[in-house]
Amino acid sequence: MFRFGFATDIVHLVVSLALVGLLTAVPMTLLRPVLPTIPPVAAWIDGLPLLLQGLIALVVFDLVNYLAHRLQHEVPFLWRFHRIHHSSEQLDWLAGARVHPLPSVMDGLFRAVPALLLGLTEATAGVLAIIVTVSAVLTHANVSWRLPRLSRWWATPEFHHWHHADEPDAINRNYAGVLPIWDRLFGTFHLPDRYPAKYGADRPVPTGWWGQMVDPLRRDRRDHRDHRDRRDRRDR
Repeated sequence: MFRFGFATDIVHLVVSLALVGLLTAVPMTLLRPVLPTIPPVAAWIDGLPLLLQGLIALVVFDLVNYLAHRLQHEVPFLWRFHRIHHSSEQLDWLAGARVHPLPSVMDGLFRAVPALLLGLTEATAGVLAIIVTVSAVLTHANVSWRLPRLSRWWATPEFHHWHHADEPDAINRNYAGVLPIWDRLFGTFHLPDRYPAKYGADRPVPTGWWGQMVDPLRRDRRDHRDHRDRRDRRDR
């Protein structure tokens, strides 16, 4: 349990918990005046049973999360910040909390847009954000069991561990937070018949919390080169 980086990730966890609600409600509040609800869509959704409303919202939210996550990997500037999350060389429930605030802000803005267009309240969007967060805790868990059939439809530790794998075939794969259907549709699904042998980012990052906050802000010529090399490893 007390692996290398445990104390740093505890700090990340506290900060992340404080940001979950804030980064969901604040973007919605700021965007509401300029991005009004689409009345016919909101009225149609409002007339549906609550369970069906929730399922529609989850599907839309997860697609938005997939797109935001993919951008954070494939745009070099955003990868500098998202690299912090991938710097963990040992995955467990706590590793999911290791994130830089900038990607969290981006996720909050991406979630706010469909939430407003669909007429969801801040509370509903907050519940969905918490579901995504809880899923992140579970999918990073340090377990060895495999559920390959389920992993094709629902994000499991087996599915998400391959997203963190430092192996050429696994680079930029398995972006979905809850529903792997998006990876299957867009050609980023990857699920070998084993767990990864190695985890980590394209280069080391500072081990302390403050160092990890500052590291992406430093301009570094290696960033574009490392990002290109990482992509080339995948394409070979």
